[in-house]
Amino acid sequence: VELQQRVQESTAVQSAGAALVVPLSLLGREDFRVWMEGQGQESPGVRVVANRLSPGWFETVRIPFVAGRDFSWNDRAGSVRVVVINETLARQLWNGDALGKRLLVPSGADRPQLAEVVGVVRDSKYLTLGETTRPTVYMPFRQLPLESMTLHVRTADTKAASDIIHREVRRLP
Repeated sequence: VELQQRVQESTAVQSAGAALVVPLSLLGREDFRVWMEGQGQESPGVRVVANRLSPGWFETVRIPFVAGRDFSWNDRAGSVRVVVINETLARQLWNGDALGKRLLVPSGADRPQLAEVVGVVRDSKYLTLGETTRPTVYMPFRQLPLESMTLHVRTADTKAASDIIHREVRRLP
């Protein structure tokens, strides 16, 4: 959080966001099953790919919203669980009308928890350019904390942004 916020303050950085999985890198993968509210876990549910993100990641990697909102820094442990989903999952479960609906998603604890759909984003590639679009769930990393994520940065001045990132990383404890 601190690194992203410091880097974003630079005029050399247009936007920044962090994620567990780097799209198209073939590194890291998170997938699991989700269920619509009211659906029992004895039903097959829907197998989805997933990613945990910080606010600003969608803007940085240029995945546009078709409805709803991005995550905020207030989407953290103890607040209402939220998710953003892609168009494919929105169509598959609710004929595209997904905002405000709830999904049963993994919680890091023993039992999945309900999370409200607060945003729907355009479909994008996840692992390879040739893949078929899969249902995707994005979760705010502050609700399911991680020890390691990858910072994504959009800039027109790579050298200046790189210098800033290196400086800020050295300042971290």
